[in-house]
Amino acid sequence: HLHIVKTLEVLTSSKAVGASPGSLEISFYPGEIRGGSITVDFKTAGSITLFLQTLLPVIFFAQRRTTLRVRGGTDVPMSMTWDYFEKVFLPLVKGYAEKVNTKVIRRGYYPKGGGEVEIEVTPRYRFKENGNFVTSLRESSDRIDLVEDSPIKEIRIFSVASIHLKNRKVSERQLDGASEVLKGKVRAPIRGKTSYEPSLSPGSSILIFGIREKACLGADGIGKLGKRAEDVGREAALFFLKELEKGAPIDSHLSDNLVPWLALFGGRIRIPGKTKHFETNIWITEKFLGKTFRIRDEGNTLLVETLF
Repeated sequence: HLHIVKTLEVLTSSKAVGASPGSLEISFYPGEIRGGSITVDFKTAGSITLFLQTLLPVIFFAQRRTTLRVRGGTDVPMSMTWDYFEKVFLPLVKGYAEKVNTKVIRRGYYPKGGGEVEIEVTPRYRFKENGNFVTSLRESSDRIDLVEDSPIKEIRIFSVASIHLKNRKVSERQLDGASEVLKGKVRAPIRGKTSYEPSLSPGSSILIFGIREKACLGADGIGKLGKRAEDVGREAALFFLKELEKGAPIDSHLSDNLVPWLALFGGRIRIPGKTKHFETNIWITEKFLGKTFRIRDEGNTLLVETLF
């Protein structure tokens, strides 16, 4: 969390008072969104994806291209895996930039972290400090529209493990566990891929995502000491099927991530249900932009619309 504030200070020429470990209060004075290049090293297995989740809605409106090289945890508990971030979430928002390039240099697992990724964003829109910026942004950009539950064309599974676990075939076993659950339960073809990558700590992750016309429905999982690799795959597949049955075009975790983007650009999404993260994101977004959302219960799903 501290690295987010410190990075914003650099990229936006802002000023933060009280941004230090143990501080109980922070005063943040926003500055110009300049962009630029910066390397951030957490020195822990802190989540890289949650860090980027916070930074992207800022650097998408910078005055110039921004390159972030971030070291920490790529696939760690309580956050989306790098593959989910790159393959499920990012495709839905990258069109709001001129160009977005990503590269994973090394995986980072708990406890040592040491993962490293690079993301480069060339902005399409520039932030203008006036009261009409959000209104003009909504008028000049495409709205988000993820409502129709279109058929899944293909299911892809990415099973990744650190090179330390190759002899135990962890990546293949995760894939087998997921495939076993999905087989016969879905009509779409299933394509699986396994890989082993360098890391400081042993670890693994799996991503299952169903490709639809406009979006992906995703489910991921993290391996941990004492948990069978097959069970990691099975649990991710069971969650995938549970989300699929609800009839929404996106999964509940993706809905959490889309809230600020929906508020900025306008539109509507159909979601499987509320999560605590979703409710919190709605609350904090409306603190900045005022009443923005209308939520309608439609049985198995919720329709979330902006009021403009």
